Amino acid sequence: MSQGFVALLVAVSLAGPLLPASTSPEEASASVDPDTTRRAQHLADIAYLQEQLEARHPDPYAVASQESFEAALDAVRADLDALSDTEVSIRLREAVALLGDPHTNATFLDAVDYRHQLPVEFDQFAEGVFITGAYPEHQDLLGLRVLAVGGRAVDDLRVDLARFVAAGREPFARKRFPVFLRLAELHRYLGASLPGGRVRLQLADAEGRTREVAVQPLDEQVDVDRLVYLSEEIGHPTWINYGEEDPALIVRDQDAGNGIYLVQYSSCWGRELEVRYGDTEDADRYPSFTNFADRVVARLQAGDVRTLIVDLRANSGGSSPQGTRLVRRISALPEGQRPERVVVAVSEQTFSSAVINAMDLRLMLGAEFVGMPTGGAPNHFGEVRVFALPNSGQVVAHSTASFGYMNGDPVTIRPDRRIEPTFADFMAGSDPVLAYVRATSR
Repeated sequence: MSQGFVALLVAVSLAGPLLPASTSPEEASASVDPDTTRRAQHLADIAYLQEQLEARHPDPYAVASQESFEAALDAVRADLDALSDTEVSIRLREAVALLGDPHTNATFLDAVDYRHQLPVEFDQFAEGVFITGAYPEHQDLLGLRVLAVGGRAVDDLRVDLARFVAAGREPFARKRFPVFLRLAELHRYLGASLPGGRVRLQLADAEGRTREVAVQPLDEQVDVDRLVYLSEEIGHPTWINYGEEDPALIVRDQDAGNGIYLVQYSSCWGRELEVRYGDTEDADRYPSFTNFADRVVARLQAGDVRTLIVDLRANSGGSSPQGTRLVRRISALPEGQRPERVVVAVSEQTFSSAVINAMDLRLMLGAEFVGMPTGGAPNHFGEVRVFALPNSGQVVAHSTASFGYMNGDPVTIRPDRRIEPTFADFMAGSDPVLAYVRATSR
């Protein structure tokens, strides 16, 4: 996290109530109705939200009309007295989602994002949603299929939770669905929590036997070091990362036989960018992208790679220029060193800068796309900055630039060959994209 962003959050956390300059906090607390002050603060935040989005975003109403956005904000204003502070933050996120820009959103307050998460992680496959990570006390739930959460069927929850992501972006909603499924506060908001805040899970095993458990949400931020992942039990597949926060998995490469060279690029990041934008003391945990790019180019220069697979299925973005430079280096190789076939593996997790790099591979190397529709669009707003609402501290992320790579306004990159991973693939450690490339290679 950048120092500027930290400073912003600190400044917001120190912001006091809206008080006249001549009134001390002690005098105000004795003379002002706290409910009135609270309402005034929320009203000021809502006005500030619209004002700042209109000033900072390059085209806030490119998708939704100003009238529809204002109507959503007016509805929040009308309901303020009946809403908790957390519910206000959720409603503001819904309102901003109407703008249809995945990079622009009102982030949830900590009570939604970082506390009260369920002690399990979900992921989705062709067969449905499965538990792929869990705290040790719930390790027995790993590998079970999820039928319902909080009494709502999974398909119904897809509709319910899509309200909190950019409107009209179904692949992006699919990307965010497993994450939002963990947020117990959203289930409470939807009226699904049990006494004590517990959330009911209806599950099924491989034989179709069902069971029901009620899990207690966490009281603090998720401790990723405590999470046990199903992938650890079956041997980590080369083709996907399920929430593991191991920087070493950002870049990997391997010879896959038959002249196929597989390059996995799971985040548009690396040591150099961490030094420039992140925590310099933590940078050594990240692989050097420069060294990785040199290794990829050297491997291609050997001249025996006929098919290059660039796997972006777990890549949700970061900074695109380093990837673009690597694609340019590959495209500049002489004939005989450039691969005859370039395949880009994509999924709903492919987003933002990863979409830019996918389009680089298409435009410069004629790549074919294989996998699932991308969570990000080839034409999109990006270059995200943030501001915070002055009273609640709710952080709002917003785009500052636009990017265009295709005619029209597609909301996703649709693969040339759609391949949806199955849970059976995952359990077998089998990569369906690699299997397809092998089967169609000369």
